[in-house]
Amino acid sequence: MIDANELLEAIRNARAPSYQLDRAIGLFAGSLRLDERGRLYAPQGDSRVYGAFGDGILLTGRHVTSSIDAIRQLVEEAFPGWLWSVGRVGSGAWHANLIEPGGEGAAAAIHDSPALALCLAFVIAFAAERARKAVA
Repeated sequence: MIDANELLEAIRNARAPSYQLDRAIGLFAGSLRLDERGRLYAPQGDSRVYGAFGDGILLTGRHVTSSIDAIRQLVEEAFPGWLWSVGRVGSGAWHANLIEPGGEGAAAAIHDSPALALCLAFVIAFAAERARKAVA
């Protein structure tokens, strides 16, 4: 299992989109999985998985670190009904918010990239939901 804190640190330190982060976020969220031989696959035939070279397929997952649409879609699948927003803060940083219906749960993040800001907020919210379910 991918450690949430390590993933958050990798996203915070990212200066550009990264297929490695796309894969890590997909694995963390469960939209990508590893088979018994350690190869990535997309459960339920997810057609939003891209890339092929070398020994078969290299799955990069959705391009969430470069595309607001891709990370938005992952957010909406993982958190139906949650509100999300991305906007500029001050002189250039991007601020992303995820807010649970009723305003109970929320995640916020800032990054130089709008997609990476929303990726950060998504991982924060996903980790919090996972922890909440583990306690329940």
